[in-house]
Amino acid sequence: MDLDLHDSVETRGSSRAPSATPSLPARLKILYVTTPRRTGLDLTTAFAADSATRVSITEAQGPAAGLEQLGQQVFDAVFVVHEPPDIDALELVEGLRAGGMEEPVIVLGEGDAESLAPLVYEVGADAYACVTTTTTRALLWMVARAVERHHLVQESRRLAQLQRQRVEQECDEAQRLLGQQRAILGPSPDKAVKDETLDGQPSNLPEAIVRQYQQILRTHVIMGSGNLQREIEQLTAALLETSAQPRDVIVLHTTATAQQIRGLGAKGSRHILARADLLIFEVLAQLSAGYRSRYLEAAGRRP
Repeated sequence: MDLDLHDSVETRGSSRAPSATPSLPARLKILYVTTPRRTGLDLTTAFAADSATRVSITEAQGPAAGLEQLGQQVFDAVFVVHEPPDIDALELVEGLRAGGMEEPVIVLGEGDAESLAPLVYEVGADAYACVTTTTTRALLWMVARAVERHHLVQESRRLAQLQRQRVEQECDEAQRLLGQQRAILGPSPDKAVKDETLDGQPSNLPEAIVRQYQQILRTHVIMGSGNLQREIEQLTAALLETSAQPRDVIVLHTTATAQQIRGLGAKGSRHILARADLLIFEVLAQLSAGYRSRYLEAAGRRP
């Protein structure tokens, strides 16, 4: 396989100033994995004839030498010659990707792009260049775009990791605040309640009330309390009917909130906690007003 890239440059690379292509990187460091019969001289000459980018090429003869270079240096991109049986670029690239290599890879070959390009994409390469038809400038753009994609993927992963960390921190903070709310109650006289975790179920309230509060909380997180006045009043009436203690209601609240945060995979835990706090304040306020009315009625006074 003869590398004819430099023959197709002609005046196309030298007649246009580098400033006309500002998106091309100023320099590139490339690993060129080839066969002993195909040196990188032609490739180096072709790039030298184009003044748009300074290209430094490190030649590695054979896959083993290429792996050794990848272990010793950092490259902007890797060129792999497709010349079976000496080098099957498809197998090599597939193996490199399986091994965790993430550098952009351009496969160079003599076959037409229409038939080989899909195959190199399938094994994880970034582009395929037919050396008999691809110009030097076109190859530079292939590399530049591949490097750009590589940087964008890395940045996306970094941002995703930061987002995961932020969500985990918010979830931890929400769980800590729920624990503090539970701790405000002090030691429980009821061992069954005292031994429960935040994800446990309060034992002093009927199952129907537990389910009712969980449903109201789920709706309240999405819609707010403006559309749930009737449901909250019904819940408060049910709590009064069972003579529920404030401790039991707060335990119910922290349990249901923890389950809600866990059910959403910690996403939006800060929003859930804020909405849940508003709900429990409203429930406790109505419950307090209900007990006050009962007390005044029992004392023969008007509420």
